[in-house]
Amino acid sequence: TSLTREMGDSEHHYRECLNITDEKVCVAGSTHTGEEELILQLQKMLSLDVKIVILVAPRHIERIEEIQKLFQAKRIGYSLLSELKRKKRRRLDSIVLVDTMGELAQLYSIADFVFCGGSLVDKGGHNVMEAAMWAKPVFYGPYIADFQDAVNLLESHGGGFMVATLEELAQQIFYFSHNRQEYLSACQSALAAFS
Repeated sequence: TSLTREMGDSEHHYRECLNITDEKVCVAGSTHTGEEELILQLQKMLSLDVKIVILVAPRHIERIEEIQKLFQAKRIGYSLLSELKRKKRRRLDSIVLVDTMGELAQLYSIADFVFCGGSLVDKGGHNVMEAAMWAKPVFYGPYIADFQDAVNLLESHGGGFMVATLEELAQQIFYFSHNRQEYLSACQSALAAFS
């Protein structure tokens, strides 16, 4: 169908401009203050065992400068998504900061794993179904009250996973990275919940 073709085109476009080959991709969507720091810790934990690129898409675009300062203070190499449209991501940069508007829903197409922001800090969470439509397992923290119905639906199908801590999130990603059948099953479950 044309939707399937469009989804395939979107994925190919982003994989190319992000220079993704054999890495896993985690998209942290709609993050809030306090979560970016956690994502940096997550990247450190995961990189010990999994080749991974993490895309950080803050909920509020006006926070980009503040997040860049955080990355610089932590001496983290990162790329800006806007720049990757002109030049390929350096393989050293395992963090991509999404500094453009309106692309998050499409970026989920290249994710292996999705973390839904506003949920490890008390902000009520964000729409978990935006990622489920791409057949991606969705992770979120305990503060997801604004989308509880969608979360219940996702969890009842087996495509959504609540994590209480950053360590739990890392463990879940490790687990799925090494258990392909369970991972594929979670992908199908997420899609079933969306459908």
